[in-house]
Amino acid sequence: MTEDTRIMTDEEMDRSDAETEAAIARARQRPVDPDLERAVLAAVAASDAYPKTIRREPEGYYVVEAPDVEGCLGTGATEPEAFADWRDAFAGWAESVLAAGQPLPAPSPPDRVPTHSGRFVVRVPRSLHQRLAEQAAREGMSLNQLTLAYLAEALGRRAS
Repeated sequence: MTEDTRIMTDEEMDRSDAETEAAIARARQRPVDPDLERAVLAAVAASDAYPKTIRREPEGYYVVEAPDVEGCLGTGATEPEAFADWRDAFAGWAESVLAAGQPLPAPSPPDRVPTHSGRFVVRVPRSLHQRLAEQAAREGMSLNQLTLAYLAEALGRRAS
């Protein structure tokens, strides 16, 4: 633990929880702004235009982020759950930005979003190339198929 980190006491946690609950109750009592509601619904409907990344954490859950929407992320046990959570987080984020009178950032243009072709070249020692080719022949598959299977297996072990 660093010097600027400390563990809250039970009393401090209780006080913090009570303050949070009071703030939520006050927020629920505010009148709904129909213009803001419409703007948020429109933003959520357009949120698919934001490029997103998804990754699986070592603990097994998924994380969705959009680089254009800094600090907004979604998590879930499955990819669809993580995307749904991201949309909920985006709605809350968009509401706070729009309520403050700020514009939402425009999504990155598609040509600025990195794409992956699914193809890359790797140089390996000749001895490894030979061993892989021999193993592929024994298993009756191409060198590419064998390499893909090995990479997928290694990533699967790393993710679990």
